[in-house]
Amino acid sequence: MDTIVAPVTPMVESSVILIRVSGVDSLKILQSFSFPSKINNKNIKSRHVYFCEFISEDHLVKDEVLLYYFKAPHSYTGEDVIEISFHGNPLIVSAALNSFYRLGIRDAEPGEFTKRAFLNGKIDLTQAEGVLDVIRSKSKQGLFYSYNQLKGVLRDKVTAIKDIMVGISAVVESYIDFPEEEIPIHHLSDIKSKIKMIHEYTAKVLNDFYILYDTRDAINIVIAGKPNVGKSSLLNYFSQEDRAITSDLPGTTRDYISKNILLNNLYINLIDTAGIRTTSDDLEKIGVERSIEQIKKAEIVIVLLDMSAFQEDEDTYLLKLTDKLNRVVVGNKADNPVLNDQTTDINISVKTGYNIEGLLKLLSKKMQPGHYSYIDKEVLISERHKYYFEEMLKITEDLMNMEIDNNLDLCSVDLQRALNLISEITGEVYTEDILDTIFSKFCIGK
Repeated sequence: MDTIVAPVTPMVESSVILIRVSGVDSLKILQSFSFPSKINNKNIKSRHVYFCEFISEDHLVKDEVLLYYFKAPHSYTGEDVIEISFHGNPLIVSAALNSFYRLGIRDAEPGEFTKRAFLNGKIDLTQAEGVLDVIRSKSKQGLFYSYNQLKGVLRDKVTAIKDIMVGISAVVESYIDFPEEEIPIHHLSDIKSKIKMIHEYTAKVLNDFYILYDTRDAINIVIAGKPNVGKSSLLNYFSQEDRAITSDLPGTTRDYISKNILLNNLYINLIDTAGIRTTSDDLEKIGVERSIEQIKKAEIVIVLLDMSAFQEDEDTYLLKLTDKLNRVVVGNKADNPVLNDQTTDINISVKTGYNIEGLLKLLSKKMQPGHYSYIDKEVLISERHKYYFEEMLKITEDLMNMEIDNNLDLCSVDLQRALNLISEITGEVYTEDILDTIFSKFCIGK
């Protein structure tokens, strides 16, 4: 395989920019550096850090750097790998990259370092997907599952299933080869018991998927209310920037506005919606319709009421609309309340910051998955894995309903299909299309 190079960190002005080089010709880049003592391809030591000087070919660009060498197979990719920490000036790093290109080293494709780790047997396909999930997870729960997958928990589980199936298959094949032999009852009982165990585990993994899969993503929280109740102000308060335009004029927000923020260690997709009201403005009508769509599919709805005014028809409509949803009814403008019959879960003032911390605590409780303990679970499968587990569930169900002793050939075929599915989960069997689909989602440098 070609030797590849890519920045591991963004090419922007920063404290440090890190470059990674991987492949059989990695050590060629040493000629672009000056070392305090004579270091060359033969005497450089693996897993050592070297302080040296980068010198561009025209000698106009120089930098003091730290260079790390990892000799194959003891590296991330399983190949010779060199990583260099430059001062964070993109001009310096561009000069270094140009020097490496002239040595026949090419740019890495997205995810190519991790792809090589898979192809070189350093990790299996589930672990490679775990790398991506660790980077992309937007919650502690998501990180928990992603890290477990990175450490090989899913691989170990499906490998254990595969070992059981191989054992069952061996027994079945032995009786196919000697048809005159009748399968003893204890062998049949053992086969059926193991198939049932695999079926139940497969069903459990799929059930966990349906319950838990969204925990790795940002939580959608919609702020809803009538015009001028303070929705945009609340979005701006949480995001610490003027993300939404605020005005005393009703109907300022004509469409929903979203902002990703980190709230109490959880990633939130906070959505400010158009004020819910009856209007003759066609553009505002569209905004109201889109707001209602966002409300209906939100994971949490903040229903914002105006504590400085009496409840109006728009408030009543919104409370009825969200009655069965996961919501928090919040009274805003509590710094200027009037006597009214509005019932809220909490009262705040976005203007003064009153009781915002209380609202955050209330939202945190709503965001915590209360119907399960994720620490007790080990595996969270992906959409790709779900397909294979669903197929395995069908196969094991068929096997459970089959008279195995009278259908040995059919049983053998089903077991082989299940074994192939497991091999595709871990990547023992793969196609280039599958690899392209998975690794194209990675960033360059990983």
